[in-house]
Amino acid sequence: MFLVLASIADTAAASFASDAAARLFTCADLATHPMSVHHPDFLSSHITVGGREVGVGEVEGVVNLLPVVLPDELNFYPREEREYQAAELQALLTFLLSALPCPVTNRPSPISLSGGCGSPLGWMDLAHSLGIGVSSLALDSASLEDRPVRPREDTDIVVGCLGGAVIAPSGTCADRMTLDLSRAARVEYLRVDYERDGAALRFRNARTVPDLRDTATRAALARHLS
Repeated sequence: MFLVLASIADTAAASFASDAAARLFTCADLATHPMSVHHPDFLSSHITVGGREVGVGEVEGVVNLLPVVLPDELNFYPREEREYQAAELQALLTFLLSALPCPVTNRPSPISLSGGCGSPLGWMDLAHSLGIGVSSLALDSASLEDRPVRPREDTDIVVGCLGGAVIAPSGTCADRMTLDLSRAARVEYLRVDYERDGAALRFRNARTVPDLRDTATRAALARHLS
């Protein structure tokens, strides 16, 4: 059984799960249906998927489209409980996605359920450490609570990779740089935006949540699950 972990409001995820013969799995499934988690005997754990008890060993692969559990995701709890419950589910999903023995795209990091560096500044620091040129940043001290670090918005080339292969090769050095970033960040899926600076390409931003609006990405994920 293959799972697509997504928000309850993600209609694209529901469509993809149906097309890929996978099961949609949400925070509502995790929080409102029976489950058991064991440690150290993790393989004796089970979750409920589509009303059926499923052993974690039956899960053959997971596409993770949920970088964080937001309180608004948990509308089945009283409003005053949602922030606490969101933190609890974030911790539980971090453990589950890390412990599953099957492929997970992507596994959690300490700062995100979908792995990676989390912020534009973190990604730029990683790119710089790999010898990849980076674009300029805008720092806005008046927006400390709303993306104070913002990459430039102009993008010339977008490259995605999955499982160590470029999804739609650009024929430029961006293909190699994207694979290098993916390996360094230890993520199965990565989408990177680059801008041109004369003859050079500079890193602008990266995302670890698969873009289901892109046909090639959907096809690559479906093959990855099969």
